[in-house]
Amino acid sequence: MKILIVDDSKATLEIVRRGLESFGYCRLSIEKTCSATQALELAKEWHPDIVLTDWYMPDMTGLTLTEELMKLGVGIKVGMITTVDDESQIKQAQAAGASFVLTKPFEDSELHRYLLPLVQGVEESKKTLDSITEVQKELALPKLSQLEKLLQRELGARCLLYTSDVADEKRRSRLPRSQT
Repeated sequence: MKILIVDDSKATLEIVRRGLESFGYCRLSIEKTCSATQALELAKEWHPDIVLTDWYMPDMTGLTLTEELMKLGVGIKVGMITTVDDESQIKQAQAAGASFVLTKPFEDSELHRYLLPLVQGVEESKKTLDSITEVQKELALPKLSQLEKLLQRELGARCLLYTSDVADEKRRSRLPRSQT
């Protein structure tokens, strides 16, 4: 499981990292960054399962980062760990796609309680993808998004699937005009 921590405070990055490692999640891989802009690039390249972000950062807010991560459409789960405790801002974060907003300061047990449903959801998705081993004639193919995630995990992040309309259009655009 890949978790990306984003906070402009290096101390908070370490507190969250240590808190995550204390829970003993299996195959946990953690990346940290102080920059929301860099986090967005990491999300595109590294494909984390979960992003934990602060709200207030100098280069981009955690709210904007959450919105941008949702636009990627790759199923990244987002949690906010922040000093924000205003109910309207919390609702705004949840509307943008944040699964939870945890207010600083917090105990490791609180982080675990908020994170556990996300971890279980990611693990369940991975089990579903792992169960897709053989396609039989009488069975439908998995959803395009699930198949793409499985292929990306096995073949690398650059693997993309297109619907037949998009693929046909791309193929036609490469043919000389006389063959279209």
